[in-house]
Amino acid sequence: MNIAKLRSVEVRHKKFGAGKIEEVYPSEQPKTVRVSFAYKTAQFEFPKAFIQKHLVMDDEELEAEILRYADELEEANRRKMQEEQRKREEESKLRLEEIQSEKGWKRNAKRPSTSVRHNVAFKLNYCNGGKSDERLGYYGICSESVIRYNIEVKHREWCSNKRCSCFQYYCGERTYQDILTEYCPEEDFWPCYESVTLQQWVAYAGANGDGTPRPLRAAEEQSLCVLTTVSPNMSEKERRIFAAFLIGDVFQGDDEREGYVAADQDYRLEFSPKETNELRFWDFYTNPNHPESKKWGSGLIRYFDDATAVKMLSRMVEVKAGKAEEQKAKEMLDRYIELHKNVLRQ
Repeated sequence: MNIAKLRSVEVRHKKFGAGKIEEVYPSEQPKTVRVSFAYKTAQFEFPKAFIQKHLVMDDEELEAEILRYADELEEANRRKMQEEQRKREEESKLRLEEIQSEKGWKRNAKRPSTSVRHNVAFKLNYCNGGKSDERLGYYGICSESVIRYNIEVKHREWCSNKRCSCFQYYCGERTYQDILTEYCPEEDFWPCYESVTLQQWVAYAGANGDGTPRPLRAAEEQSLCVLTTVSPNMSEKERRIFAAFLIGDVFQGDDEREGYVAADQDYRLEFSPKETNELRFWDFYTNPNHPESKKWGSGLIRYFDDATAVKMLSRMVEVKAGKAEEQKAKEMLDRYIELHKNVLRQ
């Protein structure tokens, strides 16, 4: 469409009233038009301003042409994104194939035991603290409704422990404002690990039923860690990955403290609620003892092999495509492949 024909066309804005298109800027990205109103001049994105009805006109034929042009643009952008995604998938496949082909990759060789148990997935109780369009939660104290959900519906062990400040609130021993006021991750005042997960970027093995700390024997530095959860009203089959990182530090645990893994600060990714819908844990992980089962069961951790890790990281690159963290996701994948290429070659 030749948007130069829009010059001098009369339009209306619901706030600014009647106006006239004074100038068009077809070479800008995105394209814009400048409109002169009675008391001000404003610039609008084209054709977005007409699609969203910020600007309307009496010329129905011209308006219809603008809408057709918008549809064409949307279709072109959709095809461009599909092509870019296809190229990314091909690049990821080629990177892995290059490693596999080096020094005689044996596709059907038995995977050595050292590759099976150093990447780790954690099961976390749902926490919507700090939830936003860009964050699933895990950055503050749960809302009052989620506190009740974790206690009444899910019967979470720690949430229902009399030492937990959230349970004390639930029992009426203190107010919700009390626990909000006391919350201070910088000084280690917080009710649960989940409330500080994405502030500290640490995942803990937790405690056994008798209160003894759980060890974390198999995790290794520079392996992959993924954090998973199930939101209210979701089934276990819909378990999602909401964060991932390459492990920068491992504490295996002792008689007094549970084991934990901490993130390498240069290689970590967080996923928005919308992005997590594309990162379902059971799309990648298979229970080695019961392959048909999509059920976590007891325990907070699951180990997985390098091939699964590469699949997860490749998918994360796709999820972050076209976004600010796309390069970071690519760097995580490349770093992982580089660090583990000897095992991947088998």
